Amino acid sequence: MFRPFTKVLCLVLPCSLAAQADVLTAGGEASDPSGTVSFSVGQVAAGAFAGTGGSVQEGVQQPYVDLSTSTPEGHPVQARLWPNPATGFLVIELSALPGPDLEYQVFDEAGRQLLSGPVSGPRTTLPIDRLAPGAHLMVLLEQGTVVGSIPFIKTP
Repeated sequence: MFRPFTKVLCLVLPCSLAAQADVLTAGGEASDPSGTVSFSVGQVAAGAFAGTGGSVQEGVQQPYVDLSTSTPEGHPVQARLWPNPATGFLVIELSALPGPDLEYQVFDEAGRQLLSGPVSGPRTTLPIDRLAPGAHLMVLLEQGTVVGSIPFIKTP
């Protein structure tokens, strides 16, 4: 006769072994002399949830972006951009009060400018619900000189 703990363990263990399993439409592996990458296409079920405390994404395919810029930066500004990934809004949070000429510009991966405007205080909220999902770059400028750039991801 099994003890109750053993019965519970036999019921729960198979559920925890499939925690990161999902059905994908395609996938594979690509390699060249510089390295190897595994990929998967077509996650069937995914979701993103946002609240006042932050946001979370479920699923096995998590977006990751590594955007680099070749623009030299002037006097850097300490800024934070959240939530990242974002769905409907972004908050630019500065560690100090911005100067009167501080502004932001948002670019897509092709380098097209999508949004721009002034940074009005230590915390500025931007509506981004009209942006297409994908990787974007927020650039902060002071008197036309780049003082910061922060990549972010817009989710559906």
